[in-house]
Amino acid sequence: AYVAVDGSVAVVGSGVNVTAYRMSDGKLAWSTALPAPAGSVIVSVRAWTGVVTVGLLAASGSSRVEAVLNATTGRRLRSFPAAVWGGAVAATRSTTVIVGSSRVTSYDNATGQVRWRHSAYRGQAWQVDGQRLYLADSPGGGLAGNPVNALGVINLSNGTERRLSTPLDRPYSGTLAAAMDGVVLFASSAGVTAYSGSTGGRLWT
Repeated sequence: AYVAVDGSVAVVGSGVNVTAYRMSDGKLAWSTALPAPAGSVIVSVRAWTGVVTVGLLAASGSSRVEAVLNATTGRRLRSFPAAVWGGAVAATRSTTVIVGSSRVTSYDNATGQVRWRHSAYRGQAWQVDGQRLYLADSPGGGLAGNPVNALGVINLSNGTERRLSTPLDRPYSGTLAAAMDGVVLFASSAGVTAYSGSTGGRLWT
C-alpha cells in the first residue's frame, strides 16, 4: 500500500482503490476505485493542498497514468499520461505538473489543456525542492552513473527554466539523490556532496 498525508486527510492506495481518512478524527472521508485496464496497480500516492495524485502502472509495466482526485470528495478531476519513473511533482485544485517520458508538462485540471511544457528524456533523474524541479543533464539521464554535466531547473509555478552548472563547469560528483532547503545532494561510492541549488557551487563533501 502507498500512503500520503496533507493537513486534512491521510490517503491510502492499494490495487486500484484509494481511501481517505480525516486527520481530525481518523474517520473515513471517502473511498473510490479508479477506472483502469485490468492488471493496473497503484504505484504512488501524493497529497497536496486540495488534491491527491495517484500513479497507476499498467500491467505491462511500460506505461503509467496519473489520476488527480479532489481531496475532499475523492472525485476524479482528470488523468494525465506520466513516465513510469515520473508522475506528479506539483498539484493544486487548478493545475498539475507531470514528469512524462519525454516532457515535463503543466496542465489545467479543468480543461486538460497544456499550460507550459519542457523537454525531458527517458530515465532522466529528477528531484523536487519546494517549487523547483531539478533535472539531471547527463548522457544516461543521471540514473546510470554517467556524469551529470548540469542541472535543468524548472520553476513549477510559472514554468521558467534555467541551466545550472558548477562555477568551473565541471560535472557534478555522483548521482542526483535529493534536493531540500536550497541544497542539491549528489551521492556516489565516495560519499555525499552538497551543492547550492542557486549557484551550483560546492558546499561540502
